[in-house]
Amino acid sequence: MQDIVCKALKLLVITSTMRHISRTQSLVFATLIYVLVVWFNTGFLATDEYWDGITRYIPAQNASISTLVRVDDVKSPLQILPMHVAAQIAYQLGVESPFDQYHFVIILWGLLGFVLCACAAILLFRNKSETLVKVAILALALHFATPGLITRPMFESLAAPWVALSCAFAVLYDEKQKWSFLFVGILSASIAFILRQQTGFGALIFILLPILRKNWKHLFYASCVGLALFILSGLPDIILRGSFHHSLRALADYNFKYGSHYGNQPWHFFFPLIFICMLVPWLIAKYPHGFLSEYFRRYRSLWIILALFLALHSMFANKFERFLISMIPLMVFLMVPFLGYFIECWPQRKKRLLSLAAANFVLWFPATFFSAQKNIIDLARYLDAHPEYKTLINIDNSYEWIPDAFIKNPQYAATAISTEQFQNMKALSCDHLIVFNENARKQNESVLNARYNLLEKFDVNIIEALAYKLNPEHNVRRSPLSVYGCKVFGLTR
Repeated sequence: MQDIVCKALKLLVITSTMRHISRTQSLVFATLIYVLVVWFNTGFLATDEYWDGITRYIPAQNASISTLVRVDDVKSPLQILPMHVAAQIAYQLGVESPFDQYHFVIILWGLLGFVLCACAAILLFRNKSETLVKVAILALALHFATPGLITRPMFESLAAPWVALSCAFAVLYDEKQKWSFLFVGILSASIAFILRQQTGFGALIFILLPILRKNWKHLFYASCVGLALFILSGLPDIILRGSFHHSLRALADYNFKYGSHYGNQPWHFFFPLIFICMLVPWLIAKYPHGFLSEYFRRYRSLWIILALFLALHSMFANKFERFLISMIPLMVFLMVPFLGYFIECWPQRKKRLLSLAAANFVLWFPATFFSAQKNIIDLARYLDAHPEYKTLINIDNSYEWIPDAFIKNPQYAATAISTEQFQNMKALSCDHLIVFNENARKQNESVLNARYNLLEKFDVNIIEALAYKLNPEHNVRRSPLSVYGCKVFGLTR
């Protein structure tokens, strides 16, 4: 492991000099990272990502436009539509496995999301310097939070690339004052709004910039285009939900009435997260005269969009870390000029850049390539591959739930029992599977060895494994799951 870290750091040092790589090479390297991410990282992060998203479009053979709509839902069917379309494409290509359909969704939208973010990076920095372009592309691949999060099939992740594009066009318009930049920026922000309605508040930047520039004609045009796109985005709800922008109104109403039920976080909840995400301690340094003033002048649009995001979410009691995912490319772009300066001043800033790279890599590797929810996902995939098992015995609540959407035809019955009940039972028949977390397995080890065979063990990712090791009592759901079955067949792993 130490050799791997050393080699990775050397690679970061080599690439950080920017002297021997081209933009194309940067793109190829970053693309390779994203290909590896979407291939190996198949986890999902939040439970509502599963219940409000995955269960609507997976399995694809059971999904239709009608399954995207629920009467009491505050989500817009348009938010789920891209993932539904990808799953249907996979099914039409002959992919029958629900999990493989879900994996196809990750691959398609994860790679497309990177392409859009890379385009935004090129547009944003190409007029400034080629070094910044390459830094931005590599930062999208090597920043600890970016590849693993914007490739998830989440509403926040789908919106992130379009937020990135709107940021690029906002900066370009602020510099050039071309109507075409303003129009495409509004269009990008509107797409982000459809995918994640809360991001639409950032579209106000395209009203503020003409005001700041005192360009009243562009203000009028932007207002008309923005209003027209807002009306267009609300029309599908008339057909699907029965009223204009039904989902948006339902979302706002629900959050104001019931948001506090999910926790009442303070208004400054996101500030520490932004501080960590932008690796701010390493960016605090002495810069040459005029650097910071030029930085804040050129990239003020990005800061305004981030401020609008914070202002909107401060109105609601419930705040979750995942809400910030849509802003991750924006925060990476805000870091790029500082990283570019450190690279240009490599001899003087070498230690700072190396320490930043080391801290980032410690977080980047596990956050990028290791799947969340891996134990229950693998359990579901095992049940999908073994329909002969009709009963699942859950010892001491070893798992809280199973993502049944990944099972083509879930026909098993689940039964929860205690360790005491299990130990007093006779050997179970061969159509039963018994599931243990690590605590339950250790308590029943003698009975298991005498009566059953270990069929599979479903591990967790490295972060969850560390959490369980440090505090097993409060992180038992993050422990591996062991599946045991009938000893008659003489099956072993």
